Amino acid sequence: MGDVVRFPKKSKDELVVGLPDDAPGSAREYLRLCKYHLTDEDYIEVCLAILDEEEYDISDKEIKRIVDAYNSYF
Repeated sequence: MGDVVRFPKKSKDELVVGLPDDAPGSAREYLRLCKYHLTDEDYIEVCLAILDEEEYDISDKEIKRIVDAYNSYF
């Protein structure tokens, strides 16, 4: 896998999901941070939505936002 994305943020200095400004260094790190900051249920939804377009389509807006951020660098 290639480089991964920063979690979207609203302003330059704002932290999103408790993450600092710096982007994760790898896809593995990105998912590790998701796992740490999300509930188990939401983390599983993110993983499923990354892997399966049908799961993505039925995901809620926040899950789609995380998946879109993840996919934007690929």
